[in-house]
Amino acid sequence: MPVIALTPTRGTWSRLALEWGVVPGRIAYARDAKKLLDAALAQAVASGQAAPGDRVVVVAGRLRESGATDTVGIREIPRARRRRGGAPAEPAGSS
Repeated sequence: MPVIALTPTRGTWSRLALEWGVVPGRIAYARDAKKLLDAALAQAVASGQAAPGDRVVVVAGRLRESGATDTVGIREIPRARRRRGGAPAEPAGSS
């Protein structure tokens, strides 16, 4: 099971790249936690590391504060909603 570590800062990304078993990635900074979480889950799916319906553990903290992890949770990556007629629509929470 991969550990995907996303960060908006180059220095943190560089340090994460040295950790065994960690797949580092860059993500844009966002003030809104929900938008950041949605972007992180979408990036995990886009990279092939996760799929809709997977459950993931999310660990987060404040930017630029070492040891400031203050959020831990389990989230399910949303599956695409279906439009009438069975055509896939936008993933839940993507609008």
